[in-house]
Amino acid sequence: MAYDITAVVAHLGVLDHVVQDPGVPVVTREQGFGLVPLTKEVLVSLGTNRRNVGGVLAEWSRFGHVAYINAEIFAGVGGQDAKVWLNGEVIFDEATDGSGAISRALRRIGVASPPGGRDEFDHLGLGICRSTEKWVKHADPRPRFATD
Repeated sequence: MAYDITAVVAHLGVLDHVVQDPGVPVVTREQGFGLVPLTKEVLVSLGTNRRNVGGVLAEWSRFGHVAYINAEIFAGVGGQDAKVWLNGEVIFDEATDGSGAISRALRRIGVASPPGGRDEFDHLGLGICRSTEKWVKHADPRPRFATD
């Protein structure tokens, strides 16, 4: 079975400041975090593409930690890569042929794994959708905007 995800994970407070376009979905996750699925449509809304999204995320990270996560797995073969930005700088960058890079990135942004053996990836429920596009239907029903 195939699994792929390309997304941004950050604290909802960060996403409230940076996601101003109602066409950019934010999916609420555990511990006050949110996920932005980076579909082609979302990348267009952000004025970027998959290759250059790092510039956007560096800007977002001026409000707090921002993680880019990517996994592509088919029939048990594949890998993960993840990056974390803070204050415009990459502070974590890892790619693996197996698993673990995403959980380590999530740990860097403050996701805490509860006792019981579940890692940060599982704790945020990142396995519930098998593709990036399917996350869009889980988005919060209304736009989230920062209130100053």
